[in-house]
Amino acid sequence: MVKCPACDLESLDSEFCDHCNSELDEIFAANDAPPNSLELEGGESVDCAGWGGSWPSDPFQGLVVTSSDGRTHRAHGLNSKRWAEFQPMVEQRSQVELPILPRIKVVPVNAGAIVLAEAGQGGPFTLNGHGSDPAWREWVSSVAALVDACRTLHSVLKPLHDRDLVWLNFDPEQLEDAGDCIRVTNLDLAVYKAYECPASIRISPRYSPPEVCRFRGDQITSATDVFHMSMYAYYWLAGLLPSGFPGRGLEAFDFEFPPLRIYKPNLPPGIAPVVERGLRVDPKSRFPSTQDFLADLEAAVWRAGVRYVVSAKVRHEIGGLTRAGRAKTAMGSANQDQFAVFTVPVSGRPHAVATQGIARRIVTALNRCADGFRLISRTVRRALPSEAIERPFEAPAALVCVLDGVSTARIGSGERASRIACDALAKTASSELDLSTRATIAASLSRCFVEAGTEIVRTAIDQGQLPPDFRESDVMSTTAVVGLLHGNVLHIANAGDSRAYLIEGPLAEQLTVDGDVRSTTLAAPTPPEHVRDMGVEAKSLRCCLGACRRDPNGATATDVERSTPQIAHWPLRPGDVLVLCTDGLVEEGVFLGPDEVAAIVRDCRCLSAQAIAERLVDAADALQRLPSVAEPNGFGDNITCAVIKVIGDPPPTKENG
Repeated sequence: MVKCPACDLESLDSEFCDHCNSELDEIFAANDAPPNSLELEGGESVDCAGWGGSWPSDPFQGLVVTSSDGRTHRAHGLNSKRWAEFQPMVEQRSQVELPILPRIKVVPVNAGAIVLAEAGQGGPFTLNGHGSDPAWREWVSSVAALVDACRTLHSVLKPLHDRDLVWLNFDPEQLEDAGDCIRVTNLDLAVYKAYECPASIRISPRYSPPEVCRFRGDQITSATDVFHMSMYAYYWLAGLLPSGFPGRGLEAFDFEFPPLRIYKPNLPPGIAPVVERGLRVDPKSRFPSTQDFLADLEAAVWRAGVRYVVSAKVRHEIGGLTRAGRAKTAMGSANQDQFAVFTVPVSGRPHAVATQGIARRIVTALNRCADGFRLISRTVRRALPSEAIERPFEAPAALVCVLDGVSTARIGSGERASRIACDALAKTASSELDLSTRATIAASLSRCFVEAGTEIVRTAIDQGQLPPDFRESDVMSTTAVVGLLHGNVLHIANAGDSRAYLIEGPLAEQLTVDGDVRSTTLAAPTPPEHVRDMGVEAKSLRCCLGACRRDPNGATATDVERSTPQIAHWPLRPGDVLVLCTDGLVEEGVFLGPDEVAAIVRDCRCLSAQAIAERLVDAADALQRLPSVAEPNGFGDNITCAVIKVIGDPPPTKENG
């Protein structure tokens, strides 16, 4: 009910009076103006001239004012119409006293009110200051700074959760420094109870979880703030702060988050799964509290620190298998995949696995974010001599190759393309790989991929006259994922959507980024909802061996950019299992999902690498469907995977480090 100032009667309609049909907003504007100066008890006054004699259109946007005694406040003006709506919330808010909430004072003005919230003297509090510090360039420094920021957010959220409250309008930019504590500035007018969803709320589309967007009050708990904190961590790691995803917000793409590695290809293993769990649509599947999320994030950063700093003497066991698959075999189709392992000659030159300086910077960064991270210091000090660690690799290097020929070629075939590329890789492995440094390894692998792609294009051109309606996509091509095992490091090169997964503990984490249109477009960045609307076009290969283009004279040549692989370097720890595979093995919702791969590897960990590869291929093959009347071509694909078991002494833990 709203009281009409024109006829003094109550109206159900808040815009037009039910009795005299007056436009209530215009009447309010004319007869209900805020004062230019607000007199408080005790003789103090507050200058409100900043509103220009009109009530603010947005009561949540506070006007910064200074009282006559020098104190700073945020003034929220509510005319009589808005005060009728906000009064119950403000009264409830005034009864909640917490250090993280500013003290408020409600001053009646005619039939409305002005709410004064005490402002912190230290100004805005910025969580992501470390992220832009040019001196913090190592990934561990950045991630350690993220942990520090999440600790700050937890210190803000815990007092709310202890009172069964939730920061429903979460926005990390709405924090201020109050000297002895950090306070939330967008809770001046209201606090929000768990298991309740207000009829209206000012939320940020960058952070709002599904249960808030869908008004599911029964699902709003501390797990809602777990989503908020995880979303902040996602944006931090993806380099999308402060604006978040471009586009219309999370609800616009149904909360189907792109893999973090699209934005941060070299993100250390183990961190993305923690963030992804915190972002699950079902609140019951998330961490139950921000403390649990923080504990898992800290542990993941610690393990990554050990992985990148502490060198371990390891050996590798490799197994692999390629199979046409039941559906393709029944149709008489050839296997267009390839699997091969090549030994790479090693000169025995020493290779620096870690230097004292790098280790010291990593340890310092980890120690800055929490006392608990000091455990890594003892581990690293025992592992590091007083000089740089330089050890010759004792075992020969190996090149593990998995390729998937593209079946839609009109000129040549996917089977032939993958075989040509495999032969080119064998030639490179025997004579052309420079293993001196990571830079030379990356250059060698890139050169190898481009040469393999060039050989595919040359063969396609040499086999006959190109048809008049020839398109670049008609030329045979293949995806490739190649792992170079060199000491305790795995160097991965990939082009296309063949992938590499690391199984560490119960999880299978993808280490590669698919070379398709979807991943390239998202990384631009582009609003995720736009990419989703592309449909099957988004799965088209952007990178592959055999990619070609026409020059201005009409001649066909290798597209070097699309043939150049993405390359990453991953330190290995004893106990790691790596799976390199084609999409016939892992395709969530179609063949095996990453969780199923992890479960099979976990159950078969005592078996050989070859036996694990066979179990994985069998499991994927069992999901294929043979040709039938309803499905004449059946349903399936060629299946290829390589399994690498990393063997050595058990890695250190936080308990024994």
